Amino acid sequence: MPDGAFAEHRPPLLSPAYKMLGGAAGAEEVLQEGSLRWGAVGPPSVQHAHA
Repeated sequence: MPDGAFAEHRPPLLSPAYKMLGGAAGAEEVLQEGSLRWGAVGPPSVQHAHA
């Protein structure tokens, strides 16, 4: 489950991921991977979350 900071940016990321990958399953998979990577480094080490 994504933490609050990643969850805040998830909806705007879903649309371009869907358009680039052509499907919801692929887009969700990419966002899940991003969420896992975000959790691995921790929000304090992410300087510009929106970028």
